[in-house]
Amino acid sequence: LSPKKKPRSVSCRDEVRNDSFLQSQLSQSGAIAAQSITEEISKDEAKRVVIERACPQWKENVEYSFRRKDSEGLENALNEVKKERQRLKDARDRILQAFLERSSTLDVYETAIEGSLKRLAEKKNDST
Repeated sequence: LSPKKKPRSVSCRDEVRNDSFLQSQLSQSGAIAAQSITEEISKDEAKRVVIERACPQWKENVEYSFRRKDSEGLENALNEVKKERQRLKDARDRILQAFLERSSTLDVYETAIEGSLKRLAEKKNDST
């Protein structure tokens, strides 16, 4: 998955808006839920750094989902996220399989070369 290639519905929104304006559009329960999510991510430094590198406006994106009044749009967005997660899992599985295949091949070559070197060393010792 290329970091430059992001699905339309899953892409990071890069528009910058005033935080107070964003907060004013959230219901009280939406604001609490969005704050809970952002606080949870902020507690995990490694996760926060990765998310901020991929999407600097991630907090606004969380709030955006809670400002939405259209459940059909949210369902569509959720389906896109799930599809992207499955594509990512599939890519990970293919990469892991290729890694394991390459590692196994290198193990065979290493064993063969070490065996050949050992054979040559024994032959040299026998002739001296």
